[in-house]
Amino acid sequence: MRKLLCLIALGIGIFNNPIPVDASTHAWVVDWDNSSYIEYKKNKSHYSGVSNFAVSFNEDLSMAIPRKIESKHAYLSFVNDSTKIAKSQELLEVLLKDDGSMDNLIFNMIEASKGYYGIELDFEGFWKNEVLTKQYMRFTYRLYRQCLKNNLKLRIVLEPSFTKQDFIKGPEYVVMAYNLYGKHSGPGPKANYEFIDKLIEKSKILPDVSFAIANGGCLWGEKPMYLTYNQIQNLEPTNIVRDKSDVLVADTKQGEVWYADEVTIENWTKYINNKGYNVSIWRLGGNF
Repeated sequence: MRKLLCLIALGIGIFNNPIPVDASTHAWVVDWDNSSYIEYKKNKSHYSGVSNFAVSFNEDLSMAIPRKIESKHAYLSFVNDSTKIAKSQELLEVLLKDDGSMDNLIFNMIEASKGYYGIELDFEGFWKNEVLTKQYMRFTYRLYRQCLKNNLKLRIVLEPSFTKQDFIKGPEYVVMAYNLYGKHSGPGPKANYEFIDKLIEKSKILPDVSFAIANGGCLWGEKPMYLTYNQIQNLEPTNIVRDKSDVLVADTKQGEVWYADEVTIENWTKYINNKGYNVSIWRLGGNF
């Protein structure tokens, strides 16, 4: 059994085929990794939708827009990343300052999303700020109204730490079922089944919900870092075992690594599907 686990983890026969998905699986393509675009183009018939990740903001609040991906069901994703800070509360405080600021942002988002199937809102890192959360919720109402007027779908990505709010009906809410462990913690899986179950229970307050799972993994060495499956293979992992969360755990010269492979993604997807929910995969690229 130990030998079998090692063969699986070392990539023998793994990722020669696309990540197993069904007709209701969404995926993210990221603008900094060309292999992400290549992987989607090669396997796009396997996905029901794709998010083009992501629009960020320059110092003058103009938008840095990624190259467009060709798909009938592509969403343009917007994040609260500035040129200096990712998941910036300060940026959100400016963008969502008042109704006028919100409407200006929405106008620019709609303009940038022309030719897309929909908009994906992925603002993060603010849920502990009650004032900003209130502004964010007001913003989602206004954004959704304009999406309806412009024949655009709306996906709203929520961190696991989202709080109970009066979420508007209409958008699809996508809860991130990952980052249980990561650069913010000691070693462990990005998700496990107990974590997924708790998120499913918490998310029952949402009108229309699906869940996102993550491939790749995290290396805990001198400085923790997120890596793709291929990057982990380049570290030549040894002493590989699969833990009860279906994640692989291994040693490398740089430190301990926990990561997902095809088996992990397939089992997590089936588990969530069997609970009655669709799945999105973060992210394409680096999985062959």
